[in-house]
Amino acid sequence: MNKLTYIILSFSAVALSSCWLKSSGDNTGIEYAPDMYYSKGYEPMTQFSDSSKYRFNPYFMTMREPVKGTIANGQLDYQYAFDNTNDGYNAAAAALMMPTDLTEKEQLNGERNFLIYCSVCHGEKGGNDGKVSTKQAVLKPAWANMQTDEFKSKTPGAIYHVLTYGKNNMGSYAYALTPRDRWAVISYVERLKQMDSTGKIPGIKGVISNNNMSVSEASQYDLKQEVRLDAALETKLNTIVSHIEFETGSNNIKKSSQIELDELAKILLTISDKVTVIKGHTDNVGESDKNIILSDERAEAVKAYLISKGVKAENIQAIGFGSMYPKADNNTEAGKQANRRVEIGFKNK
Repeated sequence: MNKLTYIILSFSAVALSSCWLKSSGDNTGIEYAPDMYYSKGYEPMTQFSDSSKYRFNPYFMTMREPVKGTIANGQLDYQYAFDNTNDGYNAAAAALMMPTDLTEKEQLNGERNFLIYCSVCHGEKGGNDGKVSTKQAVLKPAWANMQTDEFKSKTPGAIYHVLTYGKNNMGSYAYALTPRDRWAVISYVERLKQMDSTGKIPGIKGVISNNNMSVSEASQYDLKQEVRLDAALETKLNTIVSHIEFETGSNNIKKSSQIELDELAKILLTISDKVTVIKGHTDNVGESDKNIILSDERAEAVKAYLISKGVKAENIQAIGFGSMYPKADNNTEAGKQANRRVEIGFKNK
């Protein structure tokens, strides 16, 4: 290669790399080997330590921060006015009040969430005898149990503040519990404060003390208002819903049941002059109110699935009866299995 050729090629390479290949203005440029380590596109919820690549947003985020002073749709109650400081704790303790409109179902779910998130340390009845604190005594709080005067002096606002931010060895539960859920958990804590020496916990409004069964939609529902359909159609529908199954102790519908639900949705789309009633049932294992919650959640899960397949929401009612209406003997395993079921009924509009 002679000297002139070398100069021409060198000049061309410089010109191409500085003018044609390099991005500028409306020209996106050309990259010979795309970077294999990170995406050039904006990807939400990601961060990079290389500030030269993502220098526009705080903390090198590819996700933009919300506009200052705005609130995400449906999250107005996520606003919280108190800082994670001692002054903030004291202010919340004095200013925040328990909502007075918590429904019975919400309060029962509050008890359920307490058993899920709190009982591992505080125990099922607030005695700080959960599995974690039993093994690691250093994690126990200073107060002995939730029935002591020391704990009773803690206001609902103070407890809400701790659930939101965490305190000492306890972390925040804001990631798992909505603001409304936190108040529901506190409603159960307030009942635990009143537990007597025999271990009896006061019932919530709308709960019968003698059997702890929820006085709710379940007990008020009148089966006589249901109407009959064609016998052959009823048989087909009952056969379909009898195959709907859920994960153990959960309202998650098993994937194997989706075929039946799809078939059910197709039939219900042809019945527009009736309200379909999805009825959840359980066996008698466990507490009655918790069984009602679980059966109601399962009925609601079926309702949600059917709505996703085009059935109108106003044409479906979901209701959980718990163990109120057994169809078999709960003293046998076969009977319990038969009682854990979903049924279908119809009402005139």
